[in-house]
Amino acid sequence: PGGHGGGMTNEQLAHELLLDKDFRLDEKAGMSDDKLVHTKIRETFERAFWESLVEDLSTLPPTYARVLSVLSEIKTGIQSLTEGHPEKERIGAVIDMDKITEQLRQDKLTFVACENLINDIVGVLLSMHERMRSPERRKETVSNWEAVRSKMQEAASLDQEARARATCGALELVLDRVHAVRVDTANNKLKAIAPVIREHGVEYEKSHFVKKLEKNLITLDRTKLWVTHTLCDIVLTSDPRVVVADLPKGKPEDFEVVLYIAMVNLIADYPNWGGLQRGASEEDLVPETMMLDLLRIKALNMHFHTDVVSSVILVTAEAQCLLNIKDASLRSDLFKAVQDVVVKNPPKPNNPRVTIRLAMNVLQRGMTQTMLDACQNLMEKNVKKSSAVHNAMTKIFKRVWYHLVKDKTVPATCNVPECAKPLLVEVAKHTGSLAAVALHNKKVHVTRYNDIIKTAGDAINKQPPAAAARPGADPAKQEAASAMAGKKRASPEGDDTKSNEESLAKKRMMTDSAAAGSSSKS
Repeated sequence: PGGHGGGMTNEQLAHELLLDKDFRLDEKAGMSDDKLVHTKIRETFERAFWESLVEDLSTLPPTYARVLSVLSEIKTGIQSLTEGHPEKERIGAVIDMDKITEQLRQDKLTFVACENLINDIVGVLLSMHERMRSPERRKETVSNWEAVRSKMQEAASLDQEARARATCGALELVLDRVHAVRVDTANNKLKAIAPVIREHGVEYEKSHFVKKLEKNLITLDRTKLWVTHTLCDIVLTSDPRVVVADLPKGKPEDFEVVLYIAMVNLIADYPNWGGLQRGASEEDLVPETMMLDLLRIKALNMHFHTDVVSSVILVTAEAQCLLNIKDASLRSDLFKAVQDVVVKNPPKPNNPRVTIRLAMNVLQRGMTQTMLDACQNLMEKNVKKSSAVHNAMTKIFKRVWYHLVKDKTVPATCNVPECAKPLLVEVAKHTGSLAAVALHNKKVHVTRYNDIIKTAGDAINKQPPAAAARPGADPAKQEAASAMAGKKRASPEGDDTKSNEESLAKKRMMTDSAAAGSSSKS
């Protein structure tokens, strides 16, 4: 999902259904791959719990308090999912807590009896699968129980710790299957209400947002900062896509351009959008109007910087191939292989060394070791966010993302290097998610955004461009921005004229490549 961690609220569920008609919760209680770190932490704690439960059953005499607690949780979970169905009464008879507690007290609950108890619980779960018409779930449960039961039967002739471990494995399996049924039940409910959500969901989301504003649970401070910073950037960089001085005319198309620029900048600059260092709290990470998409923004940020770093590797590799491989046919074949490697093995933005190493493995067929070392060093330098090449490619891919989100096309004016164009297939997939978010977000907040954009535009237009200091920017950057603001407005997007900054970046890239080549030949 796109929202915050933990259990999903009704508002978050409605939001997901509006963005994805096929949205379904998964076994992680709606958690997406974006929450991998949180998932790992949760799994670590769960593993520690089961290990401690094994210790409880391995001691002499065994400690049963937490085992009884797990059985009670299983019983309660199944009963909550079987209201009005025969399985509720059936599980009550199978997990008779008073009877089980008495058997434990008298030391009469044998290991074989434990196996039979678990088997009876699984039988109730299979009945639930059948009633809910979930053949795949039933197949999973049968297969998993066969594997676990086999381990229990093997442990029967082993020591107490082995039997304890097998018993805990069986209890863990049952809890997992109860959770799977809970997810299936929730998904069936989501499927039933999806048509209503699609018809009334936007109004539902609007009303929830208004209620939070009225109760002072949220403000619009971060949203206003986000818009203001975007407009200041547009003025100070003479962005040709919109004229801030024209915003008072109230043209919807101008407001839309500002919003899409802001969306892409939020993705690219997260979490430090608006020129500020962020992260003090979850709520501080995104504008208030984007809070339901926090996890999605995190994921898209990773995708964006994967695109940028991939392009940096390709641009650098191409320059090095031109410099060091004289055979045109060999050079073409090797660089094509490098492109394939980068597309199939996209780099991790914060640690692209694996992809760089794979690219080097390809290039070693046409370069000496000295050339390879120089090429690798240059790649590792260029993929850093502080490099001129990374900065230039970030600007290019911000334009690419903007046009794909807004227009679903990549115009030639984006100036994507030919060598990086194989990346655009994946880029289009990434931007598709942001396009859906932007379209929906605009439906919910369009009136609010228009007022904020117009107010911020009026404030900027009432003072000289040099004084329109971006919120959060440091004095040195503001001084540079003021100098930029005094320059003549840039030519419309599409002219051959480039900003001085981009021209310098490209010159720097070629200078670095030439220097590396000279070093490799010396």
